[in-house]
Amino acid sequence: MNSRGAIVGVNVAEIPGKRIGFVDTIKNGRHVADRLIQEGNQPTPDMGFTGINITPALAECAGLPVRRGVGMVSITPGGPADEAGLKVDGMIIQIDGRIVGDLTDLQGLLRQREVGQTMTATLLCGTDVHARPVGLGAQSDMRETATPGGN
Repeated sequence: MNSRGAIVGVNVAEIPGKRIGFVDTIKNGRHVADRLIQEGNQPTPDMGFTGINITPALAECAGLPVRRGVGMVSITPGGPADEAGLKVDGMIIQIDGRIVGDLTDLQGLLRQREVGQTMTATLLCGTDVHARPVGLGAQSDMRETATPGGN
């Protein structure tokens, strides 16, 4: 809640015993709540990697030809990103032609899809830009198995 009492985020996960929680925007929370009310429990689509936001400062420091995107820092073995041949240190800059500026953008695009669907990820690897089809798995299936630097 903000200082005026309006709900601005929804708790989506926590680290047990550590009193550390993770919050998603209310916009995404409403989307999930509406979907649960209409369709019942649905798994959250996931690409099977852990990512970081590429900021303009980081992009400049690394000499990247783009200013924003999502860098892949670990790949879930056997997950959709792994099966599609995505590699650690690659960067997602678009999904189905829509710009991905950060993890929030990516999560919003994933929430518009369903587990089992395929989308096209446009990737920056070094100076090469290419598109790859990537299927979507269920988030809970992959959460525990990602390995840092794994691929």
